[in-house]
Amino acid sequence: MSISDQLTPPNDAVSKHIVALAIGSNVGDRYANIENALREMERRHEVIKITGTSFLYESQPMYVEDQDKFLNCAIMAETTLQPTELLILLKRIEDIIGRVKSSRNGPRAIDLDIIFYDTVIFDNRKDGGDGSNEGELVIPHARLCEREFVLRPLNDIMPDYIHPFLGTTVSALFNALPSANQPTLQKVLPFPSPRHRDITSTLWPLSLKTYLMATINATPDSFSSAPNTTASAVDEALAAAADGADIIDVGGYSTRPGATAVSPEEELKRVVPVVRKIRDNGIKIPISVDTFRPTVLRAAVDAGANCLNDVTALTGDQGDAPAEMALMAREFGIPIVMMHSRGAHRAGEDKEYGESGVLVGVQQELGKNVNYALRSGVRRWNVLVDPGFGFSKTTGGNLGLLSRFRELTAPSSDRLHPNPLEGFPTLAGLSRKSFLGNLLGRKADPQDRNWATAAAVTAAVQQGADVMRVHKVRDTRDVLRVADAVWRKARR
Repeated sequence: MSISDQLTPPNDAVSKHIVALAIGSNVGDRYANIENALREMERRHEVIKITGTSFLYESQPMYVEDQDKFLNCAIMAETTLQPTELLILLKRIEDIIGRVKSSRNGPRAIDLDIIFYDTVIFDNRKDGGDGSNEGELVIPHARLCEREFVLRPLNDIMPDYIHPFLGTTVSALFNALPSANQPTLQKVLPFPSPRHRDITSTLWPLSLKTYLMATINATPDSFSSAPNTTASAVDEALAAAADGADIIDVGGYSTRPGATAVSPEEELKRVVPVVRKIRDNGIKIPISVDTFRPTVLRAAVDAGANCLNDVTALTGDQGDAPAEMALMAREFGIPIVMMHSRGAHRAGEDKEYGESGVLVGVQQELGKNVNYALRSGVRRWNVLVDPGFGFSKTTGGNLGLLSRFRELTAPSSDRLHPNPLEGFPTLAGLSRKSFLGNLLGRKADPQDRNWATAAAVTAAVQQGADVMRVHKVRDTRDVLRVADAVWRKARR
């Protein structure tokens, strides 16, 4: 069912109305301002409920150009409020976040605009006003058609909605922009400020470079590194940061085939001290925790982690999506790497994908988990997708997936069957995987697969992967500098 089919007029017997809001900020911690505004709405769930979020974008200021860049997004929501009542609520939230009156189109801590309200055309301006006076409201928003920073986010979540006055879809309005194929907006991935730390939010501009995730195994039985103590894991993390890692991924539960099961208590003992000591050493780059357990996630976030890497894509070890993990990820507002697997500890089993093939199988299976996360309130801009190289795939399946990696999140050519992973940033975990060893024609232990890893990483860069998860940070940083210079700069 399309977005348009879901809309109801405000005088209908149904009391809930579908609204689209555009949100922007260019003062202070812009990401924190946006997230806090959404949380203020969520506190008022009896009158407004967020039902969808766009990706997050950074934009140059429009109209008044002598100011800082904006962070922009759009949301869909259900509300029981009438248009002017909703406007009053949004203005109240702007005051709470700290917006102060300034010149029109000038800097602001938060801007909350009503773009659509069901299929209503509403205009309460008096004496030919321009809509800037207090209490004045025009729906649909009067300057929508010229604003990429509104139409691009709206196109993420409601492309088929028909503008009630123009009779044109959001998608058509967006594609009519001069910048539709040469965007002036930059999609970004946000990492919130770590708890209890004096570190501001971090934004990663996507598509400009390939980011490097350093794998830190706080385990005695990793398939790819020597046994680690807390001290050695911390030293490894500090060295990785010095060598140019963009994010550090700390895990205390090995997912290699045949690995010994680890209790939640043991995983906590392994992971949390490492995260805390990395932060205590002054490391400010994002820290990810590699876990599928809510208790470990909460403790790691309290210690300073601000990203989740979940090899079960929020479904837990048994494959039945626990609401607790998804709701906790929403609570913390952190990015989530959602990896495809058919049971993380059955990585060597169930490798058949039928006639559709591994790429479509991953899109469909991982797409279900991503949709579950979004329905649970996880922000669209907080999701990264990982196709799970080496998990439930043959050597041929892994190679086919790598050779077509760009298609993983590309738009579908069939509008009736859209790609559920379209547009999401991607992570590739190729480092020292066994399928690379299978290609070498000789026995190659994990530590002997570094050159093979470099080749696979280069292929993934050519295919547009956003993040690489690796063990050898310094060497891979060199690989990425060259590969990015060839593949990313060549496409600009």
